[in-house]
Amino acid sequence: MRTRGPLLAMAAVGSCLALTAGCASSGADGEEADTAASAEPTPGAGGWEDGFPEDVEVIIELDQPAGAPQQEATDAFFQTYAALYQSAHGGGADRGFIDTWLQADSPSVEPLNQLLDDWAAAGAAPAGSIRLYDGLVGAYSAELVQIDFCVDQQYLKMKDLETGDVSELPNSPASSIATANAMYEVNDSGEWEAVAFGFSDVGDTPTNACVGEDAGAEEPESEGEPGDSGSEAAEDQVAS
Repeated sequence: MRTRGPLLAMAAVGSCLALTAGCASSGADGEEADTAASAEPTPGAGGWEDGFPEDVEVIIELDQPAGAPQQEATDAFFQTYAALYQSAHGGGADRGFIDTWLQADSPSVEPLNQLLDDWAAAGAAPAGSIRLYDGLVGAYSAELVQIDFCVDQQYLKMKDLETGDVSELPNSPASSIATANAMYEVNDSGEWEAVAFGFSDVGDTPTNACVGEDAGAEEPESEGEPGDSGSEAAEDQVAS
């Protein structure tokens, strides 16, 4: 069984269209989360691609999380992710998802607001394709779950919110590979909220788990109109 240990303290999300300028969630008392997956890979089984803007194609490669806490936290993670993109496509005017999905004292609140401010100032929002792969979902307990993904952003583009035109990013990040990291906890009302939620650029570090044979996949071929959501089967995901 593969595990990823607790993440580092929260870092700020920088001002760029790609989600690559770094949030990391805090761990839980130095413990390692128990990561597991079902015997049969079922990418997208949670309907996780739904909810993203139609200009964004999302490919999610993850075995069905084992256990109710992992499944519920993963659902919350992708609802948060999709809501962030939806907010960006609305010019950042509606940010209710932050109150809904993040703890009030989460260190991720300010960086996410800054990221939306940066997108709004640019009059743009992310479009194109993103691929989340090598996902790990680990439960510290029935009420605390850590979620880690590698994110391939090499086909991420920019949509001009005024004209609707989609173009290449004006300032591409140093690396197209990022990590998405989050920690979700059940609140007093029995609902899942993010202790931390964010992204970081892995750069060209060869020892990073996201930089390897799974990185740099070919641009996906969409079926139907551009922007339709899609999914691809995962060949090698969470190993048990």
